[in-house]
Amino acid sequence: MVFCSLFIIISIIQSCDDGGVELYTLDVRNIDYNNIVLSEMADDVTYTSLANDSPIEIYYDTKVFKDHIIINGRINGISIYDRKGHFIRQVGSKGRGPGEYYFCTNIAVDYEGKRVYVRDSHDIKVYNLDGNFIRSFDIIQHAGQHIGDSRGYENFFSDIVYFKPHLFVATYISGGRAYNDWVVIDTFGNLVSEKLNYIPGFGSYRGWGGVTYEYKDKIYYHNHYNDTLFSVSRDLSYGPSMILDFGVTIPETKEWEQEDNRKRFLSDINEMFETDRYWIMLCSREQQDYEEMYVIVDKETEKSYLMYDREPSESNYGPIYTGGIFNDLDGGVPFQPEGRYEENGREYMLELVSPFTLKSHIASDDFKNAVPKYPEKKEKLIELANSLDEMDNLILVSVRLK
Repeated sequence: MVFCSLFIIISIIQSCDDGGVELYTLDVRNIDYNNIVLSEMADDVTYTSLANDSPIEIYYDTKVFKDHIIINGRINGISIYDRKGHFIRQVGSKGRGPGEYYFCTNIAVDYEGKRVYVRDSHDIKVYNLDGNFIRSFDIIQHAGQHIGDSRGYENFFSDIVYFKPHLFVATYISGGRAYNDWVVIDTFGNLVSEKLNYIPGFGSYRGWGGVTYEYKDKIYYHNHYNDTLFSVSRDLSYGPSMILDFGVTIPETKEWEQEDNRKRFLSDINEMFETDRYWIMLCSREQQDYEEMYVIVDKETEKSYLMYDREPSESNYGPIYTGGIFNDLDGGVPFQPEGRYEENGREYMLELVSPFTLKSHIASDDFKNAVPKYPEKKEKLIELANSLDEMDNLILVSVRLK
């Protein structure tokens, strides 16, 4: 199990944009070693096997609500399960016909209003939770592909978030160009608000890169070429929330940018979310052929951790999994956080695990020799693994935070 800690220097700077409010600067270029186990962050772990009616395989996101689990996958599209893992229905269907979507990489859910918004190639399609198509609207005019402004810049859609009563649409710099950082539209596609991108165009080999997430009634936005993590409030006002210093500068040439990315230990943030106590980032390392690593920062202690993405290595007894957060609660598969949800006043982190991964881990000496904090949960995990076929659907792992 490889664990190391990223010592993040917390420094205070003055923000001219926010009336002198003090901001944290997270400098990720200095490395120190610590480790963390799951019991330091959480006090319980549970498993929900998803029914085989709609095999997930490759997926983009998992959203957990009071009565539903909603997953958008590359093959089958958007699937809805109940909280026990029983399949309920598909939302729409993949295709190029009327009312169908070809892409569902990014979706937004208005759970109270029972609406699912799907970002397709150049429009947003709207469905209800019964899976029925309601309408679609073209948003090329706001942030779609192939639309230029007087500077010749183009916007490219990326993440969308339902931000009651609006839709927040992120546009990241792609190929060195972007007109906006984000736009806010109503649920019929009309422009409500926007933030311009003030970085002049430049040559770049990179596609769009950035992160957008929702936490505590605000939306947070970061793009690769700006070290500021912005927060957006319900009234659509925004300001700097944190400085994320990866040492990224505007490149002189495409070739210079490639070489610079290879020199830096961590080159970019691919995913990010936060909890009441932690910031969690999935970062890439171009110097290691785009290897991914998790960064976890404890807000209270300012201590941080760096761990490799979970990977199998072969042994005489099958795969052994390294990376991720060591699971000392029940001895289960090393945990790699993919998202967050709240329930009954408690916070949870989640991930999806394949039955093959679980069964091969249960069969390993690492698991057999493990002495977890809750031995009875280890026995239940063995029962779960034995009840599954390795080709069954994915398993939702929920970790309850302290």
